[in-house]
Parts: sequence; C-alpha cells; structure tokens
Amino acid sequence: MKRIRADRPRIRRKRIWTEDVPADPRDPDVVRAKALTHATAKWPWLADLAGPGRHVLRLSYGRGDGSDLPTGDIRSVALADAAELLGIPLSADQVVDSDVVRWPSALPAPRPGHAEAVRQLRAVFRGQGLAIVGAAVAGSGLAGVVGDARRQAAELFGSQTVAIIPSSGAGNTPDPAVG
Repeated sequence: MKRIRADRPRIRRKRIWTEDVPADPRDPDVVRAKALTHATAKWPWLADLAGPGRHVLRLSYGRGDGSDLPTGDIRSVALADAAELLGIPLSADQVVDSDVVRWPSALPAPRPGHAEAVRQLRAVFRGQGLAIVGAAVAGSGLAGVVGDARRQAAELFGSQTVAIIPSSGAGNTPDPAVG
C-alpha cells in the first residue's frame, strides 16, 4: 500500500472519491493500483488534521501472489496512478510526504466456493453457540468486518444488545456507544 500526502487545493473541485475505487485490472499498463482511497474526503477528522488544501491518498497494490507489485520507484507509479484515477495532473513537487506499508501476511484472494465454505463453517459452529468472524471469513476492510461481526452477533443473540470488547489486553471495558 502506498500513502501520499499532497498539496493540491484543486482536488476539491474535481470528483471526490470517498470510497475505494477499483482500478481496471484488465489494463495494468494504464493503472497498476487496485484501489485508491481519498482518505481526507472519506474521514473528516483526517481532513481537519491535514489542513486546508492538503489531501491524503491511499493506493493499494498487489493481487493474488504479488507478482504484479510495482518495482523500482513506487512513489512515481503511485503518483501517476493517483493522477489517472482522479483525472487531474499531479506532480512530484506537490507531494509533501509518502510512505510504503507492506502487509506480508495479508489475506489471499478468496477462491471460488469461499462464500459457501464460510456459510457451512458458520452453520456448524452456530449449532454450538459460536459465531465465526474476522477478515478471513468477511473479507478485508474494517467496515465490512465490523458489519459482518455485528450481523453474526445479532443472529447468534437475537435482539439482545451486543457489546464489542477489544482484545488488546486486560482492563478493557466495553464501549457503551457500540452495540
């Protein structure tokens, strides 16, 4: 994944991407990114932190076995992809900061039959009073994983209120706003 912080006030006048935008996997010569998130449009708290006219973009790369990951100057590839996906010119002098975050243990792409296998697995464990949740069964993306976990909890517990307790250590208390 590549993150770019750029000074570019005109992005606001162009189309604002607030969700991940899948790139066309059929033409990797035009865009190599599999997704772009205009993070400062998606999360107002980040826009406030970044300041006026500054944008945070997140580009994701790599499908399957990772053989399609950009090599060489990843920053230039990400900048070109962002310009193409946003439909505006971007130059290196507008980039304030960037970094590369690698996820060596990222989830592999689901194979055919994954959804049915998950359904069967969940049915077995639901009979024992358990719900199977997480990215391995719900797919990547925090919003999707949390939404799936809530649906599974609602199915398991019915109309009861469900508290989500973080597992980061002892002493955690449920967030009363969640549930």
